[in-house]
Amino acid sequence: MGDKGFVLILTLVVLSGLLLLGLFTMDHFLIESKINYNLYLELKTHYLAQAGIEYAFYRLKEEPTWRTENWMDDLGEAGQIRLKILEDSDFIIVWSGGIYKQYEVWKDAYFTKSPPITRIK
Repeated sequence: MGDKGFVLILTLVVLSGLLLLGLFTMDHFLIESKINYNLYLELKTHYLAQAGIEYAFYRLKEEPTWRTENWMDDLGEAGQIRLKILEDSDFIIVWSGGIYKQYEVWKDAYFTKSPPITRIK
């Protein structure tokens, strides 16, 4: 009877250890999944902001006098792009914001004032 009891206790200890190892591994993968999802959201908003700058560059090349204080394009589930275009004495400054879920990224770009419009920074 003593050997059977020992084997039963040993089996319970090994199974408990494997269960704990499985729980720690699952927790690790859940945390990694959340980190990857947040990185995806950050990258998406970054590219939305970049797309706004590219759109402004296109519009300024087509219409050098085009300016806007608060331009927004709501892309539905894909997010939003917001633009602010300011005029300095030497440059046209474009502020572009990419917004998706809880993330918001703003980028700026500087363009020459006189045609042909070129990007400086």
